[in-house]
This record gives sequence, C-alpha cells and structure tokens, in this order.
Amino acid sequence: MPKSAATAVSFVVLLSMSVSFLNWGLSLVFAGLLARAIARRGDLRVDYRVLGAAAFRGLGAVWALGLSSSAALLQATAASLPLELLKVSGVLDFGATIFTWQPLVLRAVMMARTVSVTHLSAPRGGAIRLASPSASRRDSR
Repeated sequence: MPKSAATAVSFVVLLSMSVSFLNWGLSLVFAGLLARAIARRGDLRVDYRVLGAAAFRGLGAVWALGLSSSAALLQATAASLPLELLKVSGVLDFGATIFTWQPLVLRAVMMARTVSVTHLSAPRGGAIRLASPSASRRDSR
C-alpha cells in the first residue's frame, strides 16, 4: 500500500491504466472505488481532486490501445466493416493491431510518463484538499 500522498495518486493512476487495458468500463468502476478507499484512509492526507482525476486517467490514456478499443474491435469483426473496406484491408485480429510492437511501446511510454507526471504534480502540504469528513459519514450509511 502507498505510504505517501504522491505515491497513492501514482498507485491509482497505474492501476487505472492497467485495468483500462482490459476494459475501459471496468477501469472507471475499479479506479473510482480504489480512489474512494484511499481517500478514506486515515493515515494518508491525499487530495481528493487529484485522486478523482487519477481514477479517470486509464480512460484518457490507454483504453484505445487495449482490449476494448473500438477501432480494433470493429476491424476484427467482418460484419462491422463496410464491404469496400473489407475488400481492401480484410479482417485484422488483435495480433495485427493492438498487439504489434508499436502500440505496446506507446502504451508503456504513456503509462510511465503519466505516472511520473501525476506523481510530480500531486499537491503537497497546505495545497492538499481533503474530502469533507461529513460527506464521508453520509456515504458510509
């Protein structure tokens, strides 16, 4: 588990992007619940605004290079392609689209840069805004 606010935000971003590779919708639910759980930790002072933004980074960063990529799914399904395009390109499975070396390298670079930028830009000290304790009590009922 993360020991500081910046590593907690980086943790949420990394897991959000990793789960987003599997499915963008799962990433939204998973990362939202993870951000909420980290915000409720009493031993960490983490800015709730940054946690919320971190939870959405999987959707903004790597979902189009993952298994739920709209373009890759359409290209892998013959019935979804116009006949003219099907004649030119044929059906392309994931081995010819998201699992080639270019998207793999791009995904790794995007994930590394996103985690590092998020870690370095996370608020510290007096700039941290915590979620209101009364809101947390209302949510737990």
